[in-house]
Amino acid sequence: MAIERVVQYECKVCGRRIDVTRAGDVYEEPIYCCGVQSAESGAPATVPMAPAVKKAVKAVKKAKKAVKKVKKAVKKAVKKAKKAVKKKVAKKKTAKKKAVKKKTAKKKKR
Repeated sequence: MAIERVVQYECKVCGRRIDVTRAGDVYEEPIYCCGVQSAESGAPATVPMAPAVKKAVKAVKKAKKAVKKVKKAVKKAVKKAKKAVKKKVAKKKTAKKKAVKKKTAKKKKR
């Protein structure tokens, strides 16, 4: 007596699931639904990760984290530099205004 197994098919058009019972090595014709051949569905086989792959994945994650940290530090430094430049420009403008005021004050006294 052959062992029975249930194979599940899914229609590509309507998404209907069809259960078919198979016995042993008996070849059955393709299952059709909505005029299209249905595809066999089921849980995908999971392959365990090799230790080397796990280490590589961890290393990549660590590197991404480090890159993120560096980008954040660079962004902060650029922001600080821009602020310093603005401050310097503002100082120059006020110094110019003061110089102009002094000149006009001297001219008025004469």
